[in-house]
Amino acid sequence: MPQGNKVLGKFTLNGVQSNAPIEWNTIESLSTFDKEAVQANISLSKFTFANAEATAIKNYILAGMTGGVGIFEGMPMQLQVFKLNM
Repeated sequence: MPQGNKVLGKFTLNGVQSNAPIEWNTIESLSTFDKEAVQANISLSKFTFANAEATAIKNYILAGMTGGVGIFEGMPMQLQVFKLNM
């Protein structure tokens, strides 16, 4: 990355602001254009979460045993990545 540029990210898991996954700075985005509709895809093989975020994901999955959706419905996750030119 050229000197003077800084990349920042904001992450939420299940609607709660969270710490970034360990390898968040290797995310690649792929945009597909089809008849004026834009669909963004994230290209990656996995995210590694630690500490409170890992516990929240495990609890979300385990909730499927007590009436929650568990593993059968993905946990909502939102990523916002910003590049600052300094």
